[in-house]
Amino acid sequence: MASEARIVINGQTLTDPEAMAVRLAVDALANILSEGTGPKGEPIAVTDPYMVAVSKVQRLLAGTVADTPKVN
Repeated sequence: MASEARIVINGQTLTDPEAMAVRLAVDALANILSEGTGPKGEPIAVTDPYMVAVSKVQRLLAGTVADTPKVN
């Protein structure tokens, strides 16, 4: 099994299962936003900015973004 992305939240490094849960949650959010509707079928007006952010997070989790700044 491939190792998950190293995710640190408030100084705590997540375990692989915790990082996997974050990755799956981000993927689920991307799927919901790509449908363009909310839970009751109402349009989501802010889809584009969120999709840009979610897409970047997905690339970071996959390790496909080069030269990302490190935050301490």
